[in-house]
Amino acid sequence: MDPSYTCIKEEFPTGINDSPSPPSSSTSSYLHSTSMAPNDPATLNSPQPIEGLHESGPPPFLTKTYDLVEDSRTNDVVSWSQDKKSFIVWDPQAFSMTLLPRFFKHNNFSSFVRQLNTYGFRKVNPDRWEFANKGFLRGQKHLLKKITRRRTNNNNQMQPPESSSQQQSLDNRCIEVGRYGLDGEWTA
Repeated sequence: MDPSYTCIKEEFPTGINDSPSPPSSSTSSYLHSTSMAPNDPATLNSPQPIEGLHESGPPPFLTKTYDLVEDSRTNDVVSWSQDKKSFIVWDPQAFSMTLLPRFFKHNNFSSFVRQLNTYGFRKVNPDRWEFANKGFLRGQKHLLKKITRRRTNNNNQMQPPESSSQQQSLDNRCIEVGRYGLDGEWTA
């Protein structure tokens, strides 16, 4: 028998005398389990939680888009650019009709582009549908988790990122409150 195992008796109520009997090979009420001594090498090498286990992965939109672009079978419709830092939709109609419904719950190209914008993608070339994001690079799918969705305000419009100078100018603005267009004076 392995010396790192010790005997542990299953304890069941037996009445007045609950003292354990010594182990014997014929008694099946003894279980063998690993020692739990704090300095035991078996305890020191016990499994540890996986690093990042509770971290959330990238949003499904990003992983689906990455897989769509990465798939070499779709290169005639959508593919990586030459420098592998952006992707190009070569045929928006075929993209909308065949690929979008396969990966998403719609076939609307403008909705796809709007979603790209919410994740900070920018259009690279005004003459074609080429999009880039610093966290969306070929061969570096692990960077997708660094791409975050922009927050929206209460009117469901996109909030552009504000610099500190923009924030200061917004803090110093004045709003006039009053009644306008009345013929006479208004008194409180």
